[in-house]
Amino acid sequence: MTFSPAAPVAAPKTSGLAIASLICAILGCTAIVGLILGFVALSKIKASRGQLTGRGLAIAAIVISVIMMLLAVVGIVLSMAVPLVTRAAIHAGATKSAAVGTTLENFEMAIDAFEVDCGRYPTTAEGLKALVQQPAGLTGWKGPYLKAGLPMDSWGHPYFYVCPGRHNPQAYDLYSAGPDGKTDTADDIGNWEKP
Repeated sequence: MTFSPAAPVAAPKTSGLAIASLICAILGCTAIVGLILGFVALSKIKASRGQLTGRGLAIAAIVISVIMMLLAVVGIVLSMAVPLVTRAAIHAGATKSAAVGTTLENFEMAIDAFEVDCGRYPTTAEGLKALVQQPAGLTGWKGPYLKAGLPMDSWGHPYFYVCPGRHNPQAYDLYSAGPDGKTDTADDIGNWEKP
């Protein structure tokens, strides 16, 4: 009886799908393809009963694909949220500026009433306080011209009054120092035309 030599046992091959799924996952832009290929590769490796290897590659592809997709979702959410937050902040600033404009108009009406009664505008020294408290020795005053007292601007700063004004030399300058709280800066909101 003669024995023929045993046929060599073929070494298991690495699953091409496992490799492809890992490449797709690493590229990121095809993470969903990497995820699908990873699961298909795992299924084929299991069904091959040891003929195919690459289980670790397929699992790595699935994990990387999930991470890449989560990062993509976070990126999309942030790209939508940042403009909304920015717009809300701009709107809040515009609303505060509009409230300052309304208060300046109320001040102007009160100053005009003071001028009608007293024959002049309040002096810089008297300031806006002259609208709620009669200046010493002034006749004709019929105030208070502001019933609720002197308000602060939208940022919690006082309003400023100068007579005669630098911007309005025939009358007065009335203004808020704006969000930065500093006078003579670009964000001042006043009763004059900005260049």
